[in-house]
Amino acid sequence: EDISASANLFKTQSALNVASYRQDSFGTSFGLGIPLGEELRYNITYRWSKTNLTDIPAGSSLLLLAQAGKQTTSEVFQRLSWDTRDTLIASHSGHLEELSFSVAGLGGDNHFWEASASSKAYFSIGEDYVLSPSIAGSYIRGYSGKDVPIYRRYSLGGIGSLRGFDSLGVTLRDPVTDDVIGGDKMLRASLDFMFPLPYMQQAGIRG
Repeated sequence: EDISASANLFKTQSALNVASYRQDSFGTSFGLGIPLGEELRYNITYRWSKTNLTDIPAGSSLLLLAQAGKQTTSEVFQRLSWDTRDTLIASHSGHLEELSFSVAGLGGDNHFWEASASSKAYFSIGEDYVLSPSIAGSYIRGYSGKDVPIYRRYSLGGIGSLRGFDSLGVTLRDPVTDDVIGGDKMLRASLDFMFPLPYMQQAGIRG
């Protein structure tokens, strides 16, 4: 495989908690991917962003109130991937393991580090039937007297996270205000059974 490079610009406007506060972000990132073998790959990315938290009610959580206004993040992200999947979309066999570590604080207002690990495997148990277990865990922590940004703390629920729960459905909340404040540790596991859908096999869509 060849060395890859990427550059991105982004701008987002969102609300993390319904009718709680507004988050506006913009920034840029630059990345480099380096193959270390047929199945092993290393990626490094630098990301700079500016985030503005506004419209926070006066009686909100102290953690949320302390982060009101504009803040910048200068972050270096590294990831090591081991990928033996037969295809990237609608895999039938193989596995994907990833280890990542990032540090924010080389400039910017925020100072934190984050470590994550994940593993997902695919086992074919018949024509187009696949069993896929997965597990993932993350830990984030501030340093130099800084708290982890509220929007980087962990919650589960919603698309691509935890089935059966709404977005932010599984999280830590302030016991007084009930505001979502998230956690600094996350561990989740799942077991998926995938099966073909009529007329959709060529599109890579499965049940």
